[in-house]
Amino acid sequence: MGVYFFKLKEQGLLCLLLLAYVVVRSFYLDAVPRWDAATYWGGIASAIEATRNITSITELPRVVLDTYNVFGHSAMGYVGLLVLGQLIDYPNLFTLNFTNLLLATFSVFCTFKIFRWFLPSERHLPEVLLSTAIFALDPLFFATSIFINTDFPVLVFFTAALAALLYGRYGGFAIASLFMIFSKATGTLFWASLVGGIGLYGLIILCREIHAGRRLSLGDLLPPTGILAVKHKLPLSTIFYRIFCIALPGIGFKLYSIAQEGAMWSASGGIKFDSQGWNCFGFNTRIMSNRAGEIFILNFHWVLVLIVLFSLLIGYGRHIERSRKKTNITTEPSSIDASIKYDHIESNSNNTEVMAVTAENNRWWATLPVFMCFLTFVVFNLTYITYIIPRYVVYSGFFLIIFTLLSLQFAVESRKIRCILLAIVFTLFVLQTFRTIDPLSKWVFGSTAFSEHRILQIDSIGEAQGNGFVYNAEFTMEDKLLNRMQKAIPIKPDTMIIAWNKDSGYSWFTRGDTFVDAQTLERTIDKRNSFGYNIIEISDLHRAIAPPQAIYIYMPWLAQFSDEEKELAHLRQFYEVSAAEDVGFQGYSLRLYRLTRINQ
Repeated sequence: MGVYFFKLKEQGLLCLLLLAYVVVRSFYLDAVPRWDAATYWGGIASAIEATRNITSITELPRVVLDTYNVFGHSAMGYVGLLVLGQLIDYPNLFTLNFTNLLLATFSVFCTFKIFRWFLPSERHLPEVLLSTAIFALDPLFFATSIFINTDFPVLVFFTAALAALLYGRYGGFAIASLFMIFSKATGTLFWASLVGGIGLYGLIILCREIHAGRRLSLGDLLPPTGILAVKHKLPLSTIFYRIFCIALPGIGFKLYSIAQEGAMWSASGGIKFDSQGWNCFGFNTRIMSNRAGEIFILNFHWVLVLIVLFSLLIGYGRHIERSRKKTNITTEPSSIDASIKYDHIESNSNNTEVMAVTAENNRWWATLPVFMCFLTFVVFNLTYITYIIPRYVVYSGFFLIIFTLLSLQFAVESRKIRCILLAIVFTLFVLQTFRTIDPLSKWVFGSTAFSEHRILQIDSIGEAQGNGFVYNAEFTMEDKLLNRMQKAIPIKPDTMIIAWNKDSGYSWFTRGDTFVDAQTLERTIDKRNSFGYNIIEISDLHRAIAPPQAIYIYMPWLAQFSDEEKELAHLRQFYEVSAAEDVGFQGYSLRLYRLTRINQ
């Protein structure tokens, strides 16, 4: 009865946590794709149109291969989920964003199950719930889940694959890994790391059990160890099934590569090393320093890093102290906390107690697949030379949180103190999710004024401006401001907008299938009863093409790229410029000027 009540309480608390997360995230279901998201939406819209025009089911495989893998990424798994919702009602912004919300909620659930696997006792439930809440409100994960992209779903299905692995659900592992790989090709790195971690873990556990002279029992080991057939009664069919499930994702990606005849990414330079190159591997100090900052510092991640480092130092010091005090050397240095566990076993303990301790210690060895994934993730991101965009390292939060949760078990014996530390981290993450307050992030990356607030400048000149803004949910203020600005103009089908660098900083105007709703004057993905934007880049403006009337828009957060005074001076050669009009919302604002051409 007590166990049933405990499970009921656990499930109830988890449901409350998931419900709270859904409620908070639901405020962003009206977000219209922008920047890279607008580009992806354009590709997804093409995939939807191609699917709707299929006349025979035999055409589907070719349509999927040709249109679902948007912009060269192996994204047909993730895109397939988005297309499925749009086939019912297209285009539907709510369905599009709700799909991402469901995926994000699923990832939070899987993360809870992962944390719970490592810390299954009732006394650890508050810590597990707090750590799960930290992950749910991790600023980068939260923001990236709002934004259509191919990195977020890799994290979703990575957590699903890891959870399935820990609980011995091999079919689930295969399915999750396939979706992980077919969200973005970098998913193959996580799959390969998990497989490598399984092998290393299994080898260590096998050697330990043989060395201890104990009869091997699969029930005491991490489920993937079953592929080693350490239990003599394990059916051969089960062994082959597990090996097949673990290998299937790699086989699937290989077949895809053969069919596509392409590199890991169509724009990739392939597996080559060139520190001065692009979309290849190399030691580029600018990339390495910025990525290291995004992984270990951004959004209060530095607090997690400090907790892990101090916890490990304290735990190691205690281990040394215990070793000095021991009069009898144990023959079982089985895990990082094995000495703690075996200190509590009497010399006359029965075999059941010993095996229970072994199973508990094996949970610590199960961090090997996680650590191998983290190491692969860090090495890849520090050495692969491409754009500096925060969503590329969205996985960092998960790894640092699980390391924090587990390392605290070494250093802090009091559950109350552990919960207090995690609650502090949760508070910092919540604040940083909705407002940029992290002082170290501001110092490392630099910041710029956005009206009454300051935001980080993570991206670099000429490299995908705007996408560097998606490191927390603050970027969604742009949607509110753009809608208000369009109503203030008010924008019409023939309204000419003059803006700086339309192809990078202003891609939400010109890329993807995004429009202006003719009735509400708000941004939309619905082509029906809507119109597009007319944009002139200010650097291209000259007298021969200067329209009689126009609107000049200045965005304060692009101050390091766009000089308002110089641009206004250029415009005054052709126009009478009105007084500035600031369109604001919650302390953020855009500035517009009305232009009337001078007759000469």
